[in-house]
Amino acid sequence: ACQSCCGQLVKCITCPFFLCGGGPVTRVRQGTVALVTEFGRFRETKPPGMYIYNVCTEDYILVDMKTQVDDIKAQNIITKDNVSLNVDAVVYYQIQDSYKAHFRVDRYKMAIDALVQGSLKNLVGEHNLQTLLDDRQAVDQNLSEILDEKTRPFGIKVYTVEIKKIEIPQSMRRAMAIVAESHKEKEAKVISAEGQLQASTILKQAADQMSKNP
Repeated sequence: ACQSCCGQLVKCITCPFFLCGGGPVTRVRQGTVALVTEFGRFRETKPPGMYIYNVCTEDYILVDMKTQVDDIKAQNIITKDNVSLNVDAVVYYQIQDSYKAHFRVDRYKMAIDALVQGSLKNLVGEHNLQTLLDDRQAVDQNLSEILDEKTRPFGIKVYTVEIKKIEIPQSMRRAMAIVAESHKEKEAKVISAEGQLQASTILKQAADQMSKNP
């Protein structure tokens, strides 16, 4: 109780000094900006630099304006052809409007992660497994465009979303290996047959030539 009374007394003594313009110094580092609120209401955005502020009336909220990278944890997704996959991704984005990013969405990092997970699940569910494996770059591009559109109201620019790993079930990997091996065997047989055909054609031509010129 004594400490609380002393704290209130210090505030009463120091607030007039702060109200007159004095106060501690805060530093806004390069690559960040500060959103300044006065009595809880947004007043202005400060660029990097040193600033004296009033602790009784002002708050400086630092916002990172550099390009940020977030890993999206793996999630289980069912493809269009009913294959269960574990898929993770990485997203590269940058805040372009600090006011919107802070005041229009609560915890923008969590919001971006949730949007990426939801969009990734929807997009992967629209494709067959083979399409995902063969044309991953196009899927990444489509996903990036979807996320950029969704985050624009928050003042955030999504540069790219990349699928890092597609984990296929063990049983499916075995089946794919069998199919691949079968294709290789067929290709080998075709090549062998074509070689035999070419050899027989050459031998026939040689025989015909010898019969004309005994």
